[in-house]
Amino acid sequence: MTVSQLEQKFKKELKDKIDENSTQMGQLNATIRRLEKENKALNERLELNSKSLMLEAGGVEKRLERVTEERDRLKEEFESIKAERDRKVDDMRRQFDREKELLKQKNADL
Repeated sequence: MTVSQLEQKFKKELKDKIDENSTQMGQLNATIRRLEKENKALNERLELNSKSLMLEAGGVEKRLERVTEERDRLKEEFESIKAERDRKVDDMRRQFDREKELLKQKNADL
């Protein structure tokens, strides 16, 4: 083989390698762009999920506050009903005692 033939052979091999590298670089760049898009989409989803969880947590806190207020209101209502019941029982007991005393006096007078 002559020098010019060897030179042409190496130039062809070099061109093939450059083309192959260029193709691989194009594929790698396309893969990088695709992965960057996926990463961006995943970051957006993560951000939305975080916001959603924060809103949900805020909703849970509000719900807990409402339930606590309702519990306190019911507790006060229960205490009020209980006090009213106790007052009525005391009134009935006093009335019963008075009637009992009246009956005792009537029996003693007979």
